Order: sequence, then C-alpha cells, then structure tokens
Amino acid sequence: MIARERLIEIGVSLTGVGIMVALLYVIGLNYTNEAANGHQVLTSTGGEMVVYAIVAFIVLMAVAGLVLTHTVTIVEAENGDGSDSSSA
Repeated sequence: MIARERLIEIGVSLTGVGIMVALLYVIGLNYTNEAANGHQVLTSTGGEMVVYAIVAFIVLMAVAGLVLTHTVTIVEAENGDGSDSSSA
C-alpha cells in the first residue's frame, strides 16, 4: 500500500501538471493564427505566454514542494524514524 504522504505528493503533482496542460491548451486556442498552408501557428504573443506558463509552472511546483516538505513530512521528523508513535 502506498503511504499517505506519497499519495498527497502524487495528487499535488498531477494537479500541477493538469493545470499546466490546461493553460497550454488555452494559450493554443487564443494565440494562434492560420498560416498560408492551412496550419495553425502560434503568434509572438502566444510564444511569450508559453514562456510565462512554463515559469509559472516551475514556481508553482517549487512552492508546492516547499509546502509539502514543511507540512506532510513533519510527522516523520517528529517520530524520528518515520514509525508510528502509537506503537511505543
């Protein structure tokens, strides 16, 4: 069975990736033009928005990692070896 802390980390990571994919999809919908050959191309403003989205994703995941480090893993630090304190 996967530990509770690991499930929380997986959930936060999947949420962050889902937000990133949704943001890139919205940028693709709003900042494209049709090229002469019929293909959709990203505008220069759209390119900037993609860069901002990547930076926001990096910051979001860094903040999430810091928050998880200080909240979820605090139980392991208090117990010393990660074991349940009720077994003593």
